[in-house]
Amino acid sequence: MSVALTLTALCALTAGARPGPRGPADFELAVYLPRLDRAAGFTAFLEEGGKRSVVLRPESWRDEFHPLLRLDLTRPDEVVNAGLDPAGPATLVTRGTERFSCTTLKDVARFEERCAERLKTLGDPWKDTVDGATLVGSRDVLGRVLAGYALKGHEACAVGTQGHSAEKGLREAAGWLGRSAAGAVWAPIGSLPGAMYLVRQDGVVAVKADGLNLTADAKGAAPWPGLSTGGPSPYALVPNQGLLTLRVRAAPGALPASVDSIARFLARLCPACDQGPFQATARALAPTLSGNAVVVVTRVKVQGSLRTDAGRYFAVRHAMLAECTRPDEARKALEPLLALRGAKALDSGDGLSLLLREGELRVGVHEGHLYLSNDVQVLEGLRASIGDKAGKQAHGAELWVDPRLLANGLSQVPLLDAVSSPELAGLLAVSTELGPMLLSTDRISGWADAAGAGAYRAQLGWKLKAPAPADAGRLAPLLRPDAGP
Repeated sequence: MSVALTLTALCALTAGARPGPRGPADFELAVYLPRLDRAAGFTAFLEEGGKRSVVLRPESWRDEFHPLLRLDLTRPDEVVNAGLDPAGPATLVTRGTERFSCTTLKDVARFEERCAERLKTLGDPWKDTVDGATLVGSRDVLGRVLAGYALKGHEACAVGTQGHSAEKGLREAAGWLGRSAAGAVWAPIGSLPGAMYLVRQDGVVAVKADGLNLTADAKGAAPWPGLSTGGPSPYALVPNQGLLTLRVRAAPGALPASVDSIARFLARLCPACDQGPFQATARALAPTLSGNAVVVVTRVKVQGSLRTDAGRYFAVRHAMLAECTRPDEARKALEPLLALRGAKALDSGDGLSLLLREGELRVGVHEGHLYLSNDVQVLEGLRASIGDKAGKQAHGAELWVDPRLLANGLSQVPLLDAVSSPELAGLLAVSTELGPMLLSTDRISGWADAAGAGAYRAQLGWKLKAPAPADAGRLAPLLRPDAGP
Protein backbone atom coordinates (compact mmCIF):
# COMPACT_ATOMS: atom_id res chain seq x y z
CA MET A 1 0.00 0.00 0.00
CA SER A 2 2.78 2.43 0.88
CA VAL A 3 4.49 1.80 -2.48
CA ALA A 4 1.24 2.46 -4.32
CA LEU A 5 0.67 5.69 -2.41
CA THR A 6 4.22 6.82 -3.13
CA LEU A 7 3.82 6.16 -6.86
CA THR A 8 0.50 7.99 -6.88
CA ALA A 9 2.05 11.00 -5.15
CA LEU A 10 4.97 11.08 -7.58
CA CYS A 11 2.62 10.94 -10.53
CA ALA A 12 0.57 13.81 -9.11
CA LEU A 13 3.67 15.92 -8.55
CA THR A 14 4.93 15.20 -12.04
CA ALA A 15 1.59 16.03 -13.62
CA GLY A 16 1.37 19.37 -11.78
CA ALA A 17 4.99 20.40 -12.16
CA ARG A 18 5.75 23.58 -14.06
CA PRO A 19 8.61 23.72 -16.58
CA GLY A 20 11.75 24.96 -14.87
CA PRO A 21 14.26 27.58 -16.01
CA ARG A 22 16.04 27.25 -19.34
CA GLY A 23 19.54 28.33 -20.22
CA PRO A 24 23.25 27.48 -20.55
CA ALA A 25 25.59 26.62 -17.72
CA ASP A 26 27.93 29.53 -18.51
CA PHE A 27 25.39 32.37 -18.23
CA GLU A 28 26.30 35.68 -16.61
CA LEU A 29 22.87 36.77 -15.37
CA ALA A 30 19.48 35.10 -15.56
CA VAL A 31 16.00 36.27 -14.62
CA TYR A 32 13.48 33.51 -13.99
CA LEU A 33 9.72 33.98 -13.53
CA PRO A 34 7.90 30.75 -12.56
CA ARG A 35 4.64 32.32 -13.78
CA LEU A 36 4.42 35.37 -16.01
CA ASP A 37 1.12 36.48 -14.49
CA ARG A 38 2.78 36.98 -11.10
CA ALA A 39 4.71 39.92 -12.55
CA ALA A 40 1.48 41.88 -12.13
CA GLY A 41 2.14 41.80 -8.37
CA PHE A 42 4.84 44.45 -8.89
CA THR A 43 2.42 46.91 -10.49
CA ALA A 44 1.63 49.03 -7.40
CA PHE A 45 5.30 49.34 -6.40
CA LEU A 46 6.45 50.16 -9.94
CA GLU A 47 3.69 52.69 -10.55
CA GLU A 48 4.35 54.57 -7.32
CA GLY A 49 8.14 54.35 -7.61
CA GLY A 50 7.94 55.28 -11.27
CA LYS A 51 6.49 58.67 -10.36
CA ARG A 52 9.98 59.60 -9.15
CA SER A 53 12.29 57.15 -10.96
CA VAL A 54 12.20 56.69 -14.73
CA VAL A 55 13.97 53.33 -14.56
CA LEU A 56 11.04 51.79 -12.64
CA ARG A 57 8.49 52.72 -15.27
CA PRO A 58 7.51 49.65 -17.34
CA GLU A 59 7.83 51.73 -20.49
CA SER A 60 11.57 51.99 -19.81
CA TRP A 61 12.14 48.24 -20.15
CA ARG A 62 9.55 47.07 -22.69
CA ASP A 63 12.40 46.06 -25.01
CA GLU A 64 14.40 44.20 -22.34
CA PHE A 65 12.21 41.11 -21.85
CA HIS A 66 12.42 39.58 -25.30
CA PRO A 67 14.69 40.11 -28.35
CA LEU A 68 11.70 40.07 -30.72
CA LEU A 69 8.75 41.26 -28.64
CA ARG A 70 8.01 44.61 -27.06
CA LEU A 71 5.68 44.32 -24.07
CA ASP A 72 5.01 45.18 -20.43
CA LEU A 73 5.16 42.03 -18.29
CA THR A 74 2.97 43.56 -15.60
CA ARG A 75 0.05 43.76 -18.07
CA PRO A 76 -1.52 40.28 -18.61
CA ASP A 77 -3.34 41.49 -21.74
CA GLU A 78 -0.03 42.31 -23.45
CA VAL A 79 1.40 38.94 -22.47
CA VAL A 80 -1.60 37.14 -24.01
CA ASN A 81 -1.50 39.35 -27.12
CA ALA A 82 2.09 38.19 -27.71
CA GLY A 83 0.98 34.56 -27.71
CA LEU A 84 2.66 33.78 -24.38
CA ASP A 85 1.11 31.67 -21.62
CA PRO A 86 0.48 33.91 -18.55
CA ALA A 87 0.51 30.83 -16.30
CA GLY A 88 3.78 29.61 -17.80
CA PRO A 89 7.38 30.41 -16.89
CA ALA A 90 9.94 32.64 -18.57
CA THR A 91 13.73 32.74 -18.40
CA LEU A 92 15.86 35.69 -19.53
CA VAL A 93 19.58 35.02 -19.89
CA THR A 94 22.55 37.23 -20.76
CA ARG A 95 25.91 35.82 -21.86
CA GLY A 96 28.39 38.23 -23.36
CA THR A 97 26.57 40.05 -26.16
CA GLU A 98 23.88 37.33 -26.40
CA ARG A 99 20.43 37.79 -24.88
CA PHE A 100 18.06 34.81 -24.63
CA SER A 101 14.37 34.66 -23.69
CA CYS A 102 12.70 31.26 -23.20
CA THR A 103 8.92 31.15 -22.76
CA THR A 104 5.92 28.83 -22.83
CA LEU A 105 3.35 29.66 -25.50
CA LYS A 106 -0.43 29.67 -25.32
CA ASP A 107 -1.02 30.71 -28.93
CA VAL A 108 1.83 29.54 -31.15
CA ALA A 109 0.44 31.15 -34.29
CA ARG A 110 0.08 34.53 -32.58
CA PHE A 111 3.65 34.29 -31.21
CA GLU A 112 5.03 33.53 -34.67
CA GLU A 113 3.06 36.40 -36.16
CA ARG A 114 4.37 38.91 -33.61
CA CYS A 115 7.96 37.71 -34.04
CA ALA A 116 7.67 37.86 -37.83
CA GLU A 117 6.79 41.56 -37.59
CA ARG A 118 10.13 42.23 -35.94
CA LEU A 119 12.20 39.78 -38.00
CA LYS A 120 11.19 41.29 -41.33
CA THR A 121 12.86 44.56 -40.30
CA LEU A 122 16.19 42.77 -39.69
CA GLY A 123 16.79 41.02 -43.02
CA ASP A 124 15.70 38.13 -45.22
CA PRO A 125 13.65 35.27 -43.68
CA TRP A 126 15.62 32.15 -42.70
CA LYS A 127 14.52 28.75 -41.41
CA ASP A 128 16.17 25.51 -40.35
CA THR A 129 15.58 22.50 -38.08
CA VAL A 130 17.74 20.99 -35.35
CA ASP A 131 16.99 18.41 -32.64
CA GLY A 132 13.30 18.40 -33.57
CA ALA A 133 13.05 22.18 -33.17
CA THR A 134 12.25 24.72 -35.86
CA LEU A 135 14.68 27.63 -36.14
CA VAL A 136 13.31 30.93 -37.46
CA GLY A 137 15.33 34.08 -38.02
CA SER A 138 16.53 36.79 -40.41
CA ARG A 139 19.84 37.08 -42.26
CA ASP A 140 21.37 40.42 -43.09
CA VAL A 141 23.39 41.29 -46.21
CA LEU A 142 26.53 39.88 -44.56
CA GLY A 143 24.88 36.51 -44.00
CA ARG A 144 24.50 36.96 -40.23
CA VAL A 145 21.44 35.78 -38.33
CA LEU A 146 20.84 38.92 -36.26
CA ALA A 147 17.98 37.42 -34.22
CA GLY A 148 15.61 34.49 -34.19
CA TYR A 149 13.87 31.84 -32.14
CA ALA A 150 13.82 28.06 -31.72
CA LEU A 151 10.35 26.50 -31.45
CA LYS A 152 9.32 23.03 -30.28
CA GLY A 153 5.71 22.36 -29.38
CA HIS A 154 4.57 25.12 -27.04
CA GLU A 155 8.05 26.24 -26.03
CA ALA A 156 10.29 28.83 -27.66
CA CYS A 157 13.71 30.30 -26.96
CA ALA A 158 14.59 33.53 -28.76
CA VAL A 159 18.05 35.06 -29.05
CA GLY A 160 19.44 38.43 -30.08
CA THR A 161 23.04 39.65 -30.25
CA GLN A 162 25.09 42.72 -30.97
CA GLY A 163 27.86 42.78 -33.55
CA HIS A 164 27.84 39.14 -34.65
CA SER A 165 25.56 36.32 -35.79
CA ALA A 166 23.09 34.72 -33.39
CA GLU A 167 22.95 31.45 -35.33
CA LYS A 168 25.27 29.50 -33.04
CA GLY A 169 23.37 30.61 -29.93
CA LEU A 170 20.08 29.82 -31.65
CA ARG A 171 21.13 26.25 -32.39
CA GLU A 172 22.32 25.88 -28.82
CA ALA A 173 19.02 27.22 -27.45
CA ALA A 174 17.12 24.57 -29.42
CA GLY A 175 18.67 21.98 -27.12
CA TRP A 176 17.26 23.70 -24.01
CA LEU A 177 13.65 23.21 -25.06
CA GLY A 178 11.96 20.69 -22.80
CA ARG A 179 14.98 20.52 -20.47
CA SER A 180 15.35 22.43 -17.21
CA ALA A 181 18.65 24.20 -16.68
CA ALA A 182 21.07 22.04 -14.71
CA GLY A 183 23.55 23.07 -12.03
CA ALA A 184 23.73 23.78 -8.32
CA VAL A 185 23.40 27.52 -8.92
CA TRP A 186 19.67 27.05 -9.69
CA ALA A 187 18.98 24.96 -6.57
CA PRO A 188 18.11 27.84 -4.15
CA ILE A 189 15.11 28.76 -6.30
CA GLY A 190 13.09 25.97 -4.72
CA SER A 191 13.72 27.23 -1.17
CA LEU A 192 13.22 30.97 -1.67
CA PRO A 193 9.71 32.43 -2.00
CA GLY A 194 9.46 34.89 -4.87
CA ALA A 195 7.66 35.97 -8.01
CA MET A 196 10.93 36.68 -9.84
CA TYR A 197 14.45 35.29 -9.40
CA LEU A 198 17.73 36.98 -10.27
CA VAL A 199 20.35 34.26 -10.75
CA ARG A 200 24.12 34.68 -10.89
CA GLN A 201 26.87 32.11 -10.67
CA ASP A 202 27.46 33.10 -7.03
CA GLY A 203 23.85 33.20 -5.79
CA VAL A 204 20.13 33.69 -6.25
CA VAL A 205 17.90 36.63 -5.28
CA ALA A 206 14.14 36.06 -5.01
CA VAL A 207 12.02 39.20 -5.39
CA LYS A 208 8.38 39.68 -4.51
CA ALA A 209 6.07 42.62 -3.89
CA ASP A 210 3.03 43.22 -1.71
CA GLY A 211 1.53 46.58 -2.58
CA LEU A 212 4.19 49.20 -1.86
CA ASN A 213 6.48 46.70 -0.10
CA LEU A 214 9.29 45.07 -2.11
CA THR A 215 11.23 42.18 -0.55
CA ALA A 216 14.37 40.51 -1.86
CA ASP A 217 15.62 37.23 -0.33
CA ALA A 218 19.08 35.99 -1.27
CA LYS A 219 21.18 32.86 -0.96
CA GLY A 220 24.68 32.25 -2.22
CA ALA A 221 28.40 32.45 -1.62
CA ALA A 222 29.16 34.91 1.16
CA PRO A 223 30.54 38.19 -0.26
CA TRP A 224 32.00 38.96 3.17
CA PRO A 225 33.95 36.25 5.05
CA GLY A 226 33.31 35.58 8.71
CA LEU A 227 29.65 36.61 8.96
CA SER A 228 27.97 34.81 11.89
CA THR A 229 24.35 34.31 12.93
CA GLY A 230 22.17 35.87 15.61
CA GLY A 231 23.14 35.80 19.29
CA PRO A 232 23.98 37.96 22.33
CA SER A 233 25.54 41.36 21.65
CA PRO A 234 26.02 44.56 23.66
CA TYR A 235 24.81 46.41 20.56
CA ALA A 236 21.63 44.44 19.90
CA LEU A 237 19.49 47.14 21.57
CA VAL A 238 21.25 50.14 20.02
CA PRO A 239 18.42 52.12 18.34
CA ASN A 240 18.46 52.87 14.64
CA GLN A 241 19.80 56.38 14.14
CA GLY A 242 21.21 58.78 11.58
CA LEU A 243 21.58 57.80 7.95
CA LEU A 244 22.58 54.19 8.54
CA THR A 245 22.87 51.73 11.41
CA LEU A 246 24.63 48.39 10.96
CA ARG A 247 24.94 45.77 13.71
CA VAL A 248 27.28 42.84 13.05
CA ARG A 249 28.24 39.54 14.65
CA ALA A 250 31.39 38.08 13.08
CA ALA A 251 33.08 34.73 13.68
CA PRO A 252 36.27 35.27 15.77
CA GLY A 253 38.31 33.25 13.27
CA ALA A 254 37.65 35.83 10.55
CA LEU A 255 38.65 38.85 12.64
CA PRO A 256 42.39 38.93 11.77
CA ALA A 257 41.63 39.31 8.05
CA SER A 258 38.87 41.85 8.67
CA VAL A 259 40.91 44.00 11.06
CA ASP A 260 43.91 43.86 8.71
CA SER A 261 41.72 45.06 5.84
CA ILE A 262 40.49 48.03 7.90
CA ALA A 263 44.07 48.85 8.97
CA ARG A 264 45.30 48.84 5.37
CA PHE A 265 42.50 51.20 4.35
CA LEU A 266 43.26 53.58 7.22
CA ALA A 267 46.94 53.56 6.21
CA ARG A 268 45.92 54.84 2.75
CA LEU A 269 44.34 57.88 4.39
CA CYS A 270 47.80 59.01 5.43
CA PRO A 271 50.19 58.58 2.48
CA ALA A 272 53.03 60.18 4.47
CA CYS A 273 52.66 57.69 7.35
CA ASP A 274 54.66 54.50 7.82
CA GLN A 275 52.36 51.49 7.33
CA GLY A 276 54.23 49.40 9.89
CA PRO A 277 52.33 50.72 12.95
CA PHE A 278 48.99 49.99 11.26
CA GLN A 279 50.00 46.40 10.53
CA ALA A 280 51.40 45.84 14.02
CA THR A 281 48.23 47.21 15.63
CA ALA A 282 46.00 45.02 13.46
CA ARG A 283 47.87 41.83 14.38
CA ALA A 284 47.74 42.55 18.10
CA LEU A 285 44.19 43.92 18.15
CA ALA A 286 42.27 41.14 16.39
CA PRO A 287 42.60 38.52 19.20
CA THR A 288 41.15 40.96 21.75
CA LEU A 289 37.79 41.35 19.95
CA SER A 290 34.64 39.24 20.31
CA GLY A 291 33.24 39.83 16.80
CA ASN A 292 30.32 42.02 17.93
CA ALA A 293 30.30 45.49 16.37
CA VAL A 294 28.03 48.38 15.42
CA VAL A 295 28.49 51.17 12.85
CA VAL A 296 26.44 54.36 12.76
CA VAL A 297 26.58 56.88 9.89
CA THR A 298 24.73 60.05 10.79
CA ARG A 299 25.09 62.03 7.57
CA VAL A 300 27.18 62.80 4.51
CA LYS A 301 28.97 66.13 4.49
CA VAL A 302 31.16 66.73 1.44
CA GLN A 303 33.70 69.48 2.12
CA GLY A 304 36.22 68.88 -0.65
CA SER A 305 37.10 66.56 -3.48
CA LEU A 306 35.85 62.96 -3.39
CA ARG A 307 38.56 61.73 -5.72
CA THR A 308 40.79 60.56 -2.86
CA ASP A 309 40.26 57.85 -0.24
CA ALA A 310 40.55 60.44 2.53
CA GLY A 311 38.08 62.79 0.87
CA ARG A 312 35.46 60.04 0.61
CA TYR A 313 36.14 58.71 4.11
CA PHE A 314 35.75 62.02 5.92
CA ALA A 315 32.64 62.93 3.92
CA VAL A 316 30.79 60.06 5.61
CA ARG A 317 30.43 61.10 9.27
CA HIS A 318 30.40 57.93 11.33
CA ALA A 319 31.49 56.01 14.42
CA MET A 320 32.14 52.31 15.02
CA LEU A 321 32.23 50.32 18.25
CA ALA A 322 33.56 46.77 18.62
CA GLU A 323 33.33 44.66 21.77
CA CYS A 324 36.67 43.94 23.48
CA THR A 325 37.10 40.74 25.47
CA ARG A 326 40.48 41.94 26.77
CA PRO A 327 40.37 45.75 26.93
CA ASP A 328 43.82 46.24 28.49
CA GLU A 329 45.48 44.25 25.71
CA ALA A 330 43.48 46.20 23.15
CA ARG A 331 44.74 49.52 24.52
CA LYS A 332 48.31 48.25 24.38
CA ALA A 333 47.77 47.12 20.79
CA LEU A 334 47.04 50.74 19.80
CA GLU A 335 50.32 52.12 21.15
CA PRO A 336 52.30 51.73 17.86
CA LEU A 337 49.91 54.24 16.25
CA LEU A 338 51.25 57.00 18.53
CA ALA A 339 54.46 56.94 16.47
CA LEU A 340 52.58 58.20 13.40
CA ARG A 341 53.00 61.77 12.21
CA GLY A 342 50.06 63.85 13.48
CA ALA A 343 49.12 61.36 16.23
CA LYS A 344 48.72 62.33 19.89
CA ALA A 345 47.20 60.77 22.99
CA LEU A 346 43.75 62.00 24.01
CA ASP A 347 43.33 63.80 27.33
CA SER A 348 40.85 61.10 28.38
CA GLY A 349 43.70 58.59 28.29
CA ASP A 350 41.66 55.96 26.45
CA GLY A 351 42.88 56.51 22.89
CA LEU A 352 44.59 58.72 20.35
CA SER A 353 43.83 61.33 17.71
CA LEU A 354 45.33 61.27 14.22
CA LEU A 355 45.14 64.66 12.50
CA LEU A 356 45.03 64.54 8.71
CA ARG A 357 44.50 67.28 6.17
CA GLU A 358 40.88 66.22 5.58
CA GLY A 359 39.90 65.71 9.23
CA GLU A 360 40.55 64.02 12.57
CA LEU A 361 40.47 60.27 13.14
CA ARG A 362 39.97 58.98 16.68
CA VAL A 363 40.64 55.43 17.85
CA GLY A 364 40.75 53.99 21.36
CA VAL A 365 39.20 51.67 23.94
CA HIS A 366 36.51 52.97 26.28
CA GLU A 367 34.70 50.83 28.87
CA GLY A 368 35.28 47.59 26.99
CA HIS A 369 34.56 48.97 23.51
CA LEU A 370 37.08 49.65 20.77
CA TYR A 371 36.03 52.81 18.97
CA LEU A 372 36.88 54.30 15.59
CA SER A 373 35.35 57.58 14.42
CA ASN A 374 35.84 60.62 12.25
CA ASP A 375 33.25 62.69 14.13
CA VAL A 376 33.36 63.24 17.91
CA GLN A 377 29.66 64.10 18.19
CA VAL A 378 28.64 60.90 16.38
CA LEU A 379 30.92 58.89 18.66
CA GLU A 380 29.48 60.42 21.83
CA GLY A 381 25.94 59.86 20.60
CA LEU A 382 26.64 56.20 19.83
CA ARG A 383 28.22 55.61 23.22
CA ALA A 384 25.22 57.18 24.96
CA SER A 385 22.83 54.83 23.11
CA ILE A 386 24.39 51.67 24.54
CA GLY A 387 22.42 50.29 27.49
CA ASP A 388 23.74 48.49 30.55
CA LYS A 389 22.44 45.11 29.40
CA ALA A 390 23.27 43.07 26.34
CA GLY A 391 20.44 41.93 24.12
CA LYS A 392 20.01 39.18 21.57
CA GLN A 393 20.69 40.13 17.99
CA ALA A 394 18.32 38.30 15.64
CA HIS A 395 20.75 38.02 12.72
CA GLY A 396 24.45 38.06 11.96
CA ALA A 397 24.07 41.46 10.32
CA GLU A 398 21.20 43.94 10.64
CA LEU A 399 20.91 47.04 8.48
CA TRP A 400 18.65 50.08 8.70
CA VAL A 401 18.76 53.10 6.35
CA ASP A 402 17.08 56.51 6.50
CA PRO A 403 16.03 57.09 2.84
CA ARG A 404 15.81 60.89 3.15
CA LEU A 405 19.33 61.27 4.54
CA LEU A 406 20.68 58.81 1.97
CA ALA A 407 19.13 60.87 -0.83
CA ASN A 408 20.71 64.00 0.64
CA GLY A 409 24.10 62.28 0.79
CA LEU A 410 23.94 61.05 -2.80
CA SER A 411 23.04 64.55 -3.99
CA GLN A 412 26.37 65.92 -2.74
CA VAL A 413 28.57 64.18 -5.32
CA PRO A 414 30.44 67.05 -7.06
CA LEU A 415 29.88 67.14 -10.82
CA LEU A 416 33.55 67.84 -11.61
CA ASP A 417 34.64 64.85 -9.53
CA ALA A 418 32.13 62.63 -11.31
CA VAL A 419 33.44 63.73 -14.71
CA SER A 420 37.00 62.67 -13.83
CA SER A 421 36.17 59.46 -11.92
CA PRO A 422 34.23 56.47 -13.41
CA GLU A 423 33.42 55.31 -9.88
CA LEU A 424 31.92 58.67 -8.89
CA ALA A 425 30.19 58.97 -12.26
CA GLY A 426 28.30 55.80 -11.43
CA LEU A 427 27.40 57.20 -8.02
CA LEU A 428 26.14 60.40 -9.61
CA ALA A 429 23.99 58.35 -11.98
CA VAL A 430 22.54 56.46 -9.03
CA SER A 431 21.87 59.75 -7.27
CA THR A 432 20.06 61.17 -10.28
CA GLU A 433 17.87 58.09 -10.72
CA LEU A 434 17.28 56.86 -7.16
CA GLY A 435 17.51 60.13 -5.25
CA PRO A 436 13.95 61.27 -6.03
CA MET A 437 12.62 57.77 -5.32
CA LEU A 438 14.36 57.70 -1.94
CA LEU A 439 12.42 60.83 -0.98
CA SER A 440 9.20 58.87 -1.48
CA THR A 441 10.54 55.83 0.43
CA ASP A 442 9.29 55.05 3.92
CA ARG A 443 11.83 52.44 5.01
CA ILE A 444 14.85 50.39 3.88
CA SER A 445 16.07 47.58 6.10
CA GLY A 446 17.75 44.21 5.80
CA TRP A 447 19.59 41.37 7.46
CA ALA A 448 22.08 38.61 6.66
CA ASP A 449 23.13 35.33 8.28
CA ALA A 450 25.83 32.76 7.68
CA ALA A 451 24.33 29.61 6.16
CA GLY A 452 27.32 27.28 6.50
CA ALA A 453 30.08 26.23 4.08
CA GLY A 454 30.89 29.81 3.08
CA ALA A 455 27.29 30.58 2.12
CA TYR A 456 24.90 33.27 3.33
CA ARG A 457 21.18 34.03 3.54
CA ALA A 458 20.01 37.65 3.39
CA GLN A 459 16.90 39.77 3.01
CA LEU A 460 16.32 43.40 2.00
CA GLY A 461 13.01 45.22 2.35
CA TRP A 462 12.06 48.46 0.59
CA LYS A 463 8.78 50.17 1.50
CA LEU A 464 7.45 53.17 -0.38
CA LYS A 465 5.32 55.88 1.21
CA ALA A 466 1.61 55.76 0.47
CA PRO A 467 0.66 58.40 -2.12
CA ALA A 468 -0.85 61.57 -0.75
CA PRO A 469 -4.57 62.12 -1.46
CA ALA A 470 -5.12 63.91 -4.73
CA ASP A 471 -6.86 66.83 -3.00
CA ALA A 472 -4.38 67.14 -0.11
CA GLY A 473 -2.84 70.33 -1.52
CA ARG A 474 -6.21 71.95 -2.06
CA LEU A 475 -7.44 71.15 1.45
CA ALA A 476 -4.21 72.05 3.25
CA PRO A 477 -5.12 75.74 3.81
CA LEU A 478 -8.46 74.70 5.31
CA LEU A 479 -6.75 72.43 7.83
CA ARG A 480 -4.61 75.17 9.40
CA PRO A 481 -5.61 76.01 12.99
CA ASP A 482 -5.92 79.71 12.07
CA ALA A 483 -8.11 79.08 9.04
CA GLY A 484 -11.38 80.94 9.03
CA PRO A 485 -14.84 79.39 8.51
